[in-house]
Amino acid sequence: MPIEISWYVPKRVLRLHVQGAAGIPQLEQLSKDGQVFLADGQKPIHILLEDTHADPPPLNVKRFKQALDFKEEYTAQLGWIVGVGKTNQIANFVIPLVMKVLKLKFIRVATRDEAIAFLMKQDMSLQPSYPEK
Repeated sequence: MPIEISWYVPKRVLRLHVQGAAGIPQLEQLSKDGQVFLADGQKPIHILLEDTHADPPPLNVKRFKQALDFKEEYTAQLGWIVGVGKTNQIANFVIPLVMKVLKLKFIRVATRDEAIAFLMKQDMSLQPSYPEK
């Protein structure tokens, strides 16, 4: 499956691993699956987006937004979405734009360690939760 979703820190930080093609059908499935995780999590839920091996996302920003459009009760659960690593130029443009349209907080950093450090600065309640290296 091109998109895998799992807890990185139980009920607090989701890990989204995207590999290969992630078109509209996959994004719609991610939205459905993600809502189950968000309903089970504890606010705020942050997301580590690992998409360095993903194909370019759909260019139609409106359709991309529609595919990912969570109900407000779920988007209210979200904290930061942190993109990890380099990705293609299209993703570098489209993903931040869609996040802005969805009114979600997004940043891209170079490594998972950098992402974890960023999240721990933003949300002090994560400090005791992260797995040991």
